[in-house]
Amino acid sequence: MIKTVHKDVWDNFVTLLPEKTPRGSAAIPANLKCHGEFDMGVWVPLDSFLEKLRNWMLENGQTSAYYFLLEYVKGEEESSFFEIDVSDLNEENLDDLNVGYRSALVGKDFDWLISSDEGKFYSVAGPVELFNAVS
Repeated sequence: MIKTVHKDVWDNFVTLLPEKTPRGSAAIPANLKCHGEFDMGVWVPLDSFLEKLRNWMLENGQTSAYYFLLEYVKGEEESSFFEIDVSDLNEENLDDLNVGYRSALVGKDFDWLISSDEGKFYSVAGPVELFNAVS
């Protein structure tokens, strides 16, 4: 299932970001360590990458994640923040939600993140086990 979440969830996430994040860079909370990045060349992660993420999530008891569009049209914020069940976390669904913007997949406890930048590179932050699982 994919559902829209209230902007308050996004606002809670934003409080974790560093005060100065360069425009166009990946949005990585100050409390998470970035372990590396992947050049995917696309606006949404590929199914091969997402399959590894789904497996890691299931192994760690996580049944859903947030999907945030990091750029959106003012006034359309409410349609930019989602919760996605692990079974629906695939390229087609993310592509349907994303309208060509940077985005972030975020753990429900804000304890991991996969975030794109303007160059379509995806940074992986959080547990090193997550980076190892998707590598």
